[in-house]
Amino acid sequence: MKRLLVFVVTLLLVFSIAACGKSETADSSPQGNEEAIQEETVQTEQPSQQEQAEQSKASDDTVSGQKMVYQSFDAFKDARKRFEDYVVDQNHEIVGPGLPTVSVFDANIFEYVLPLDFIGRSVELSGKFDIGPENQMIQQAWAEDAQLTYDETTGYQLTGTNAQGNNLELKVKFDADTDSLRLEVFKDGALDLLFEYVAIDGGYAAQYYLEDTIGHENFTPIMGLCTYKLILSGNDGSKARYDNVNSEPASIFGSSPDPETFIDGATHWFTVKNGEFSGNINKTEF
Repeated sequence: MKRLLVFVVTLLLVFSIAACGKSETADSSPQGNEEAIQEETVQTEQPSQQEQAEQSKASDDTVSGQKMVYQSFDAFKDARKRFEDYVVDQNHEIVGPGLPTVSVFDANIFEYVLPLDFIGRSVELSGKFDIGPENQMIQQAWAEDAQLTYDETTGYQLTGTNAQGNNLELKVKFDADTDSLRLEVFKDGALDLLFEYVAIDGGYAAQYYLEDTIGHENFTPIMGLCTYKLILSGNDGSKARYDNVNSEPASIFGSSPDPETFIDGATHWFTVKNGEFSGNINKTEF
């Protein structure tokens, strides 16, 4: 976030200097100033088709008042943290120490979800989505060669190279109407993470699909494809993990799942409702 603040301040300084330069040029030449005013008047009165299209797009981006990706992701993380903090505070003898079993370790996916904290922040600077500043912010925070593109049909696509030299491709779909997001991450061409969430009444449902550690043998990690699921409404909710799955879960993008069946069949799970816990974690039922 510090790098983001530095970048934002730099942009503001650039805009301020540019504005001062234009003002000084106009003051130094009355005739030039008059011609500039006339030219600006003509452009205002007769905007080109391209300008009309750009103005229309800017209006679509700002007047709707819809969340941007980073705002939605922040809201999801805040709701998840409040729920997890509540669970920890209950000091349950099984769920407390077992919480990591049904939770994705954030450090393992940090570089994959980090761009979600930035997509859409150009609106804070210019009042509309601007792909130029978007790329500059993500290049500062994520990867120097990052390139973000946007298409109304397919969503956002981000490419870049990580510190280990892996080629990463992120595909992000976001639906502001349902407050729902889908992230697909490909590392060197292979799917490495699927992450989705959608707003529900009072909270969120979310799921992660990735290869993860499902156990140990002689202190050696045993890896397997897993699906993690989370559904919460205030302090009530469930977390679950499915081990050795054969395929990615049914998508919840844009559609709220049935809360009664969302975690059915999980290998490890817990549910808390009205302060009461039930579940089965590491073969311990409660």
